[in-house]
Amino acid sequence: MAFFAQALTSIPLKAPTFDEEFHIARAYAYVRTSDLRMQQNHPPLVSLLAGLPLVLMPELTPPEEIPHWDDAFLFYFADSLFWRLGHDVDKLLFLARFPIILLGTLLGVFVYRWAREVYGRRAGLLAMGLYAFAPNVLAHTRLVTTDLAVTACGFIALYAFRRYLRRPTLWRVILAGLAIGLALAAKLSALLVIPICGVLALLESKHRTVKMLRDGVMVLLVAGVVVWAFYRFEVRPWPGSTLPLPATTYLLNVRTLIGHADRGHGAFLMGQVSMHGWWYYFPVAFLLKTPPATLLLLGAAIGNTVRRPRWRVELPVLLFPVAYFVFALASSLDIGYRYILPIAPFLLTYAAKVASLDRLRPAWLYRRVLPILVILYAGVSLWLHPHYLAYFNLLAGGPDGGYRYLVDSNLDWGQDLKLLKADLDERGIDEVWLGYLGTADPAYYGMRCRPLLAPGTSSPAEGFFPINPAPGWYAISATVLQGAYSPEPDLFDWFRRHEPVVKIGYSIFVYRVEPDPDPPSWLGICYTPERVMRDGEIRRRFGRDDLRFVGFDCEQTWVYPDGGGPGWYLVPTANDGPSTLAGQLLGDDQVVYRERGLREVPGYTVYHWHGEPGVEALAPMQEVWSSPALAPTAADSVAPLHVPADVGAQVSLLGYNLSSDQGLPDGEVILTTAWWVTARPEDPPLSVFAHLIGSAGALSVGDGLGYPAIQWVPGDVFVQRSRLSIPAEASPGRYWVQVGLYSLATGERLPVQGAEEPARDRLLLAPVEVR
Repeated sequence: MAFFAQALTSIPLKAPTFDEEFHIARAYAYVRTSDLRMQQNHPPLVSLLAGLPLVLMPELTPPEEIPHWDDAFLFYFADSLFWRLGHDVDKLLFLARFPIILLGTLLGVFVYRWAREVYGRRAGLLAMGLYAFAPNVLAHTRLVTTDLAVTACGFIALYAFRRYLRRPTLWRVILAGLAIGLALAAKLSALLVIPICGVLALLESKHRTVKMLRDGVMVLLVAGVVVWAFYRFEVRPWPGSTLPLPATTYLLNVRTLIGHADRGHGAFLMGQVSMHGWWYYFPVAFLLKTPPATLLLLGAAIGNTVRRPRWRVELPVLLFPVAYFVFALASSLDIGYRYILPIAPFLLTYAAKVASLDRLRPAWLYRRVLPILVILYAGVSLWLHPHYLAYFNLLAGGPDGGYRYLVDSNLDWGQDLKLLKADLDERGIDEVWLGYLGTADPAYYGMRCRPLLAPGTSSPAEGFFPINPAPGWYAISATVLQGAYSPEPDLFDWFRRHEPVVKIGYSIFVYRVEPDPDPPSWLGICYTPERVMRDGEIRRRFGRDDLRFVGFDCEQTWVYPDGGGPGWYLVPTANDGPSTLAGQLLGDDQVVYRERGLREVPGYTVYHWHGEPGVEALAPMQEVWSSPALAPTAADSVAPLHVPADVGAQVSLLGYNLSSDQGLPDGEVILTTAWWVTARPEDPPLSVFAHLIGSAGALSVGDGLGYPAIQWVPGDVFVQRSRLSIPAEASPGRYWVQVGLYSLATGERLPVQGAEEPARDRLLLAPVEVR
């Protein structure tokens, strides 16, 4: 009754999940017409269960009159049934979900029976208690999907087959065949039940091999007839063949499943996205979504089995969950905890054996701790009501932290649209930007929203600027936020870096974007190794067509347009990190958006800069010298210059930094200089020269400028990094670093202003000792 009440009372609070309207539409068509055209991908047991109560809604439009009946396009057929023809969706949902709840309740009875028969009455009661408040079972028992159906029918099938093995009779053979047939009609993954039964039969057969083979054939025949009956005893040729086959639709669905596994399925795990999953996906999901009490009891049960094995009794309980879990590890369809839901009743049955272990010590552990553990376990389930789908244990930070590890049907399956509408009404919000994982129509619930994604695509909708969202309210499903299925998994990274105002049912995040009081006026674009975004795409991503674009090569140069102030930087991933200029001058605290380059999307980082040029730490103010000699000695005239040192009345040196004042042959010295643009260049093709000079001339040349002078605007500050390589044959001695600017067209150097006569055309920075 506790299980039934929790499931039943949560029905009206939740909108249809992503898959439900397809299952219900398929069920409606199956029951009303007996036509199999909509039985795509899944067997019909759930269609029969969910479809029968819909006869209580004679007002539903006949399937033949619903759009896309003729071409069996299930997506649009279901969309029309639910949202376009004026039907009462809440009533439709309630009637279709109710039989699944009854099936889930029936499964609880069989969990009790199996645990009682194997471990005793106390274990049976504990198993039923664990089941009645199991959040993952509750999450799926009130949904019209195949997951609870295969969980229940698979468990009951193995229970029936176990009873047959204990006392083989004709009646039990028939019951086992019926139960296995129902499991096969529930979901294709139930095919694993057949080899498990075969293994159990082999272990039990001993001297009854002939009888077991005969009974096994009968079980398979009964199961096959049951499945065939669900397909209305269909006989038709395999596509491309003239040979008629029974239940061809079932066989075609098996082929579709194999093809789906080969193609893979979008998945998210701990910040990663993949189309073919990870072998450790289900172990992680199991650890994060299984209640701690269940994990502790399983540990105690396993410990007891290791010390006192009872394989003949316990193998029927353990073989299926172990085999199914191993099967899941090899699967490329990492579609959520629901995929391994069929192991749940077996594990709860097995964990309940702890209640029968009277000989274990200390006794108080089982007299006091176990009751407290069970009470806390039930309390968490009641507290979480009705958000069972979002259950995560403390290892994941509870339901509030689960989205960092798993999404989709583990947390967010589109179920909280109704609760979102209620919250928006309470806050007085008339319209919201919506990024929703689900098939439900927000307009049906009276919600005014603008989609964040263009209809039928994964691209940003008109008016939505992912890097610079416009002021307003945004509601984003956790799965959309994490980009599990998107070609651009980081499309909503801006929002991931901000705290939501509220989380609706732990699955929909609501954000408030405030106006920027001091919006950026420029965009610095690093075009090395390549420019990752063109002008038109920049406008669509930033929502601005009035920005000053400043392009530069950030491998050697960094630019502060207008001397700093509010602006953005767009940096390719190849030049983003602690050892790069971007990482050294900006830091992660300035990151507003990061595209990691997943699924063939180019990687880049967007920084927001608002402040003075950060050149002090990189290029501290040091003394600068002027001398007529190439490499002055103590006897030469060396004149100090004040910093900033003016060069050509167009740019001033603000300071510099040397990586070392010593060097070795075949090594290098890195020179970093900071410059301030004071006037528009008279001869725009300019470059910075940086030389390591000895008395005989240049030992090393590191000329270059990654910021074309044609872009210069007075007030700009740029930082130039030059690498001065020391030749292997360099003679030991003292060398000087000199810098300046020269025309790329004529080679003429710009004069250094303020130097004594004769006029100088270079700045001496510091000596370097080559050893």
